[in-house]
Amino acid sequence: MEPQAKLQIAEMMRKMNVDKIRVVDICREAGVGRQTFYYHFQDKHDLLAWMFLQTMGDLDIISVPDVIAALKRMKEDYRFFSHAYEDSSLVPFWQYMLEYYVRRFEDSARICLGVGKLDPATEFCIRMYSYGGIGMTREWLNGSEMPAEELVRLYYTAMPELLKQIYRVDVSVLEDAGLRETAAVGREQRQRKTGHG
Repeated sequence: MEPQAKLQIAEMMRKMNVDKIRVVDICREAGVGRQTFYYHFQDKHDLLAWMFLQTMGDLDIISVPDVIAALKRMKEDYRFFSHAYEDSSLVPFWQYMLEYYVRRFEDSARICLGVGKLDPATEFCIRMYSYGGIGMTREWLNGSEMPAEELVRLYYTAMPELLKQIYRVDVSVLEDAGLRETAAVGREQRQRKTGHG
């Protein structure tokens, strides 16, 4: 499938709720046959996954700048992600995102610890943290004016101590990365909006 056709499909998926789109609609929009579509994707959810991976790129899940950049890309592509989060299919899109983040965090933890298998406590922390991160990202995408940098600071601050130790996360580094100034701007915006301060 030509890159242009994939982009046309992506644009359609930004305009409509995922559960309302049929593969035949996708093929018509892109000007491709069903056989071509199924050559590249198993179903429309596989297409969503591809679009998500295009947005995330080679995200280093522990890198502050990478996470900030990924969140900004999500905010820029708000329509796609808001529709994706509304997906109510058998395996909703947020479930795919959860598995993606869990896999990335587990891979990073195994590398940091130099082990092939993680213990149950670490696996539990990673899943819990990933669930929370996906939920908070959804809330943030749906109208929050909080800067991405402030959200990332809060993500890392809320990280369970076990994971902070594994990934060697030092929350003070977030402030060194210039997030203190951004956080102050975000607080000022919220205070003005609520009339406090």
